[in-house]
Amino acid sequence: MPSPATPRGIFSAQWIPADANDCVDRASLAAHIDFERRAGISGILALGSTGEFPYFTLDERMTVLATVAELAAPLPVYANVSDIRPRDAIELGLHAKSLRLPAVALMPPMFYPVSQADMLAYFLHVADVVDLR
Repeated sequence: MPSPATPRGIFSAQWIPADANDCVDRASLAAHIDFERRAGISGILALGSTGEFPYFTLDERMTVLATVAELAAPLPVYANVSDIRPRDAIELGLHAKSLRLPAVALMPPMFYPVSQADMLAYFLHVADVVDLR
């Protein structure tokens, strides 16, 4: 039996619209999620491969996760918690967990070359502290 975090169907890597002040444009985001829901998506990846997540502060990313989770309900929302700083990835992971999101995505630290052993240590450290099971 698959776990609740097992993706099925199409998950949208969610675009996060911003207004002229670089704040999340909630109305546009809600309209876009509604469009995708009507088109038949099965869930959403928030702050994922659309690439804008490094442009948001940690607090803004937390707000985006909460907003997407609220607007997308009852669709599952997976949270990209990737960051070059393990403490920020951990904080985002714990926030995603507090929002009861079913899964997180974590990419290797960007911009800096790391060995395979360091990359594994990074993943295991974040997973251990966030208690991803």
